[in-house]
Amino acid sequence: MSKIIVILFFLLLITAMTFPLITGINTYIPGFFSTDESHAVVWNAWLIKHSHLNNLTLEKTDFISYPSGRPLYGKGPVGYIFFFINYSLAIVTNPVLTYNLQVVLNIFLVAFLTFILAHYITKNIFAGIFAGIIFGFSPYIFVRSWQHLGETY
Repeated sequence: MSKIIVILFFLLLITAMTFPLITGINTYIPGFFSTDESHAVVWNAWLIKHSHLNNLTLEKTDFISYPSGRPLYGKGPVGYIFFFINYSLAIVTNPVLTYNLQVVLNIFLVAFLTFILAHYITKNIFAGIFAGIIFGFSPYIFVRSWQHLGETY
């Protein structure tokens, strides 16, 4: 029961800390004047859905560097968790909602899993909540969520 209350508390705190994101979660992305990488994540979500609907490969696209194309996931390490979540959400939602749900999910998972770890170590629920707030809502997590989403996993 206490974990359900902690989950609801963190979700309420996320809603307050990212406000007004909840009011435009389908149409707006969070960020600031120099936010640029989020647009690439939104485009990538669009490309995933477009490729899925038109039976195209995700290994290479000719939407970039036409006519030779560019490999998307074929070279270099890819965050598999990021790819799985991005792919799954992109198929069932729109690109902006895909991005925003990842931002909210990342902040929630960082806060809640920090709570779980601190609660396990200290055996004190308040220490766990405090640790979840301190790390989950730190400036690092917010800035990385707005620019380098994969760095918050």
